[in-house]
Amino acid sequence: MKRILGGAIAVVALVVGVAAPAAALDTSFQYVERASVGSVIEHCGELARTYVADDSGVEVTAVVASAVSVAADDGEPACELSGTIDGRVGFTVQLPTDTWNGRYFQTGCGGFCGYVPIDSCAAPLAAGFAVAAEDTGHADPTGGAEWGAMDADARADWGYRSPHLLAVSAKQIIHEAYGASASASYFQGCSTGGRQALSEAQRYPDDFDGIIAGAPALYQNYLAVLSQGGYERINRRDDGTAILTAEAVDTLAAAVQDACGGVDGVVADPMGCDFSPETLTCVDGAAADCLSPEQVDVVQRLYAPPVADDGTVLYPAGLPLGSESLWMGMAVGTDEAYSGGGGYAQNVLRYLAFPESPGAEYALTDFDPSTQYRELDAMAEVYNADDADLSEFAASGGKLILYHGLADALITPYGTVEYLEAVADKMGAGTVDNFARLFLLPGVSHCTGGPGEDTVDWLGSLVDWVENDSAPTQVEATKLTAGEIASARTVAAYELGSGTSWYSDWFASAGANPVGTGPVEPEAPAAEDTVAAPTAPVEPSVDGTAGAAEETAAPLLPTGESPARALTAVAFVAVLVGAGGLAVVARRRRA
Repeated sequence: MKRILGGAIAVVALVVGVAAPAAALDTSFQYVERASVGSVIEHCGELARTYVADDSGVEVTAVVASAVSVAADDGEPACELSGTIDGRVGFTVQLPTDTWNGRYFQTGCGGFCGYVPIDSCAAPLAAGFAVAAEDTGHADPTGGAEWGAMDADARADWGYRSPHLLAVSAKQIIHEAYGASASASYFQGCSTGGRQALSEAQRYPDDFDGIIAGAPALYQNYLAVLSQGGYERINRRDDGTAILTAEAVDTLAAAVQDACGGVDGVVADPMGCDFSPETLTCVDGAAADCLSPEQVDVVQRLYAPPVADDGTVLYPAGLPLGSESLWMGMAVGTDEAYSGGGGYAQNVLRYLAFPESPGAEYALTDFDPSTQYRELDAMAEVYNADDADLSEFAASGGKLILYHGLADALITPYGTVEYLEAVADKMGAGTVDNFARLFLLPGVSHCTGGPGEDTVDWLGSLVDWVENDSAPTQVEATKLTAGEIASARTVAAYELGSGTSWYSDWFASAGANPVGTGPVEPEAPAAEDTVAAPTAPVEPSVDGTAGAAEETAAPLLPTGESPARALTAVAFVAVLVGAGGLAVVARRRRA
């Protein structure tokens, strides 16, 4: 059998990246100008001590081992505190020494994390926010997932708990340092950080007044194994060789741009485009401007929601039109290496996907998604952030901004659309519109990058909404080249129930059953030495690094067997509009 490297280096930065960089904060308009609100820190070193916070009757202990003076990007002094929470979660808090604007900002982490991404807080710190970041409960500079093998606490921290522990502890530190509490608290994260963002809104609705969730990996256990891992499997023959080549993908990308009215590599409305991969089928043998029938079949399956043999739709959607130029290395690999998504999926399978970890010898191809997908349900209850009931967050006055790049080839944007529509099904579109908005960015890759305009002042819009009750109906997105604006685009908020073309039909056929309304037990009993799901409140609620180990490629899925997730109790079938681009969807949600 052909041996394949477990990942592609080219995508590591995308998969483990933290929150996408925000535009420069407009401190003269949306923020209190950088000036003291009356609280100052005179002796930074004295803040190196133990802080005990109350979390609904449970003590949370943060030990600050280091307290040093640093400078924000604008040169203003700050006090940087670093330590651990409950002996597990590494964190850093940065406090403006004498120009605190009274607010708190917390960033999410990316991939499997294992480091403290405090650099993602540079812009808010320079705007006068007290800021903080954490490592998701483990230290691992390699970005791997070995820490999760048979460790229930580590899994719970990465799954949902560490951002909450930091929020509780950081607020206590802020109160003791300044003698005053933050007037408003904000969270921003992308990818795994986007999942953390939604988990906070779902599990801990009082932690933050405003939350930004970018490209959220909200269906984590299903996304990694069944969507990202599914792309990799679909694109491989029984001998492990890749079916799509870079040349074939280039041909496909050019054809999609032409069919969908692409401008400068950006398809503005992928959901409204009618494109059939069959039009690229070679007629008289191989040629540079066409695809073989085998390649056309793979492309069709990559665009379509993955479906199991029993008709269960295992994940909300496939890859979006307009993302093709980003497929290589991100969604599909080569003969020699898995893509970033494939390598990430393999790490999840080895150390996180099941109650009992199979370990380093387990390969992506050892898992049969069509028959084993229910085995992912138990740990999905720990990791996933797909609870459609956000009523407590809304009742607390919280505001939520979601965003997703429409050319994201790592986490399909349509899963985020599906989630917000499920929230609307549960709570009513009018209610949701009062506290949640989604923005879909044409041509933008995973979190950032791609040919589209990827820079938006998300935090500025959120602060304006939370503090001035000015809901964002549109945002200004720009593309920066060497620090200068190369292009700009106004992006309107997604209108619930208005998905163009096939998508609105799909939602209409789905019924009103929300995503993530209850756990589903795995069919197979757990072994005696299985690590049980954490006993902390686990209400129903993805990304990573490319592994470096070599794997043996096993036989792939039979034709027509696309891996992904069971989403509901009843299957709904909808024929998607478009000649061959997206075929038939059998959609299931958990009851």
